Amino acid sequence: MNPVHRLFQPAFLGSLRAPNRFVASAAWLGGADPQGTLSPLLAGRYEAYAAGEVGTVIPGGAFVCPEGRLLPGQWGLHRDEGEADVAGLAERVHRHGALLVVQLAHGGFLRRPALGDGATRGPSEGADPLWGRRIHPL
Repeated sequence: MNPVHRLFQPAFLGSLRAPNRFVASAAWLGGADPQGTLSPLLAGRYEAYAAGEVGTVIPGGAFVCPEGRLLPGQWGLHRDEGEADVAGLAERVHRHGALLVVQLAHGGFLRRPALGDGATRGPSEGADPLWGRRIHPL
């Protein structure tokens, strides 16, 4: 078998089966509203990947607490309403036979100061090399 043909074969991760080895990797596309809710336009983009026969769709990192938002337009899963975003996106991606893998993210010291005055939280205490803020340990 030509090695490139393996790309079209199913891939397994434990009990998960992807229909092929093509992955729409986690890339920040923006498109979430100011509260972090996934917009219909952004959900449609991810569904289009699946409809185009990508086997696994990984949306860009979703922040899990307001202080962890990295960029404006970032998807947020910091509120209970985020569960509906994930369920709706999963339905859209699964209808085309693709897997959905949600990437969770925390911006840490990379978080833009313009996003708020909340404490900058990172893995350990220290100085923020980009913005000069104090980093509070998680």
